[in-house]
Amino acid sequence: MRARHAGKMRNWFNDSTRWKVVELDALEGLAKVVFLECDWTKLEKLVIPDKLNYRLLGQVVENALTGQYLARLPQEHKHRIYYDSLVRGRVQLAGMDRIAICSAEQTEIELNPAARYYLLDGAGRCLPYMILLNERKLKPATVEAFLAER
Repeated sequence: MRARHAGKMRNWFNDSTRWKVVELDALEGLAKVVFLECDWTKLEKLVIPDKLNYRLLGQVVENALTGQYLARLPQEHKHRIYYDSLVRGRVQLAGMDRIAICSAEQTEIELNPAARYYLLDGAGRCLPYMILLNERKLKPATVEAFLAER
């Protein structure tokens, strides 16, 4: 992952990092993970650095819905594909489709004080999943995540 996704791995990850599987409540736990902030998330107005907690997944979903993010995407975009797969029950955020989270960095927590974890891997699945929950097209289910804690 370090080679394929430069910058995704945290500097504190090493051979002694302990990983475990945890369950997150979709509406409380998952909504409060820190989402990716980069050029494309800002350009798409998913991440708008205008207030505290601006990177929490719950806020990102609100921004996506307000800006009609998914409606603007072509059908073959991965977020649209995941949206369709999730609504059809082909993908669940559990088992082989678990996400990965880790302890949020202090700088992330300072700007997002409601957060404890960072969404390390699974943004492409979590964003459509949370949009579907907001649209009431899916019922909340427990989300399984690989967790690395400092």
